[in-house]
Amino acid sequence: MRLPRPRLSWRRTLGAKFALAALVGLLCAASTAFTVSLAPPGLHARHQTIAAAGLHVLVADPKLPFASPGVTNGDVLVLTKRTQLYATMMVSQPVVALTAAKLGIPAASIGAISRLTSNAPAAMLDPDLERHANELLASRKPFRLDVQADPNLPVINVYAAAPSPDGAVALASAAVDALERELVAWRADHVAGTDRSVVLRVLGEPRGAIVNDNIRPQVLLLTFLLAFGVA
Repeated sequence: MRLPRPRLSWRRTLGAKFALAALVGLLCAASTAFTVSLAPPGLHARHQTIAAAGLHVLVADPKLPFASPGVTNGDVLVLTKRTQLYATMMVSQPVVALTAAKLGIPAASIGAISRLTSNAPAAMLDPDLERHANELLASRKPFRLDVQADPNLPVINVYAAAPSPDGAVALASAAVDALERELVAWRADHVAGTDRSVVLRVLGEPRGAIVNDNIRPQVLLLTFLLAFGVA
């Protein structure tokens, strides 16, 4: 004679499965907001807040102000070509190192890229459409610089990202100061005796703002639902 096996109620079984799936979802959601450290043991919040700031820098020749009637299209073209060179210099290793030293942070924590604007299609000038391979690496760093020279005017557009608005503004301003210092040092070594050099003039005051203020609740909810569904 076979004895009936004891069975749990299907409601209790289903409830246990839902509870386990919910636990998995909560753990996965928590892992997106916190990191676990063993020495010392504890939970530390991830820095997911991203703030951005932008400023525009005019590359001007003191001997040829734009309001002067003697300025020609050729003069503007020469300055525009030089601006593209300066934009590339701003993301070079020596200038990035000077920028980091001014902020008191490691140079490795700054990811800097310069976008190609000369002879590029207009659609490719949109920051959301042009993606370089090194941008993937730079996007993982807490401080980021995106430098783009205007293709038609001697203007450098500097976009900075940092964990706070003040940090983003400081990063953009420090990058301009570092480029100025590098240009002064370069002129002292290579063009001694010349009385004609360009100057960098920041147009307006840079402003910073948080660009992903509401991203954390969205990420937590999406992670929980995905992990809960898979579990």
